[in-house]
Amino acid sequence: MALKRLRLAQRRKALGYTQEGLAGRLGCERTTVIRWERAETEPQPWLRPRICQVLQLTAGELQALLDDVVELPDQRDGSALVSSVPLDFTLPADRVAAVLEGFSAHDIASRHEALAGQAVISGAALLQPVRSGQRR
Repeated sequence: MALKRLRLAQRRKALGYTQEGLAGRLGCERTTVIRWERAETEPQPWLRPRICQVLQLTAGELQALLDDVVELPDQRDGSALVSSVPLDFTLPADRVAAVLEGFSAHDIASRHEALAGQAVISGAALLQPVRSGQRR
């Protein structure tokens, strides 16, 4: 499970800052902001007044955002990809036929378009020696 300070990230985004943009305004590295939002570290005390100024927060509001750490599934282990909502991909037979016919029509149109393009290219290639006065 991964720890996140979602409300801190939401505040940053609400004011239009990227992680890099906020870091630039604060005079720190982007990775520092990332570590704050991942709840890996906390901002140094000397930097907190500047963070409050940039994020338009009081010291208490900033502390509340820093204290609000949530646990999210770690996406690397695949658990975030599991849904509790059942998905139904079944279609009635008449809908399946309509979908397949649509694909077939699109496929035929695509093939006609590709062949027409190749005919133009082939025709140009065949006419090139004639236009330049050369015979084969």
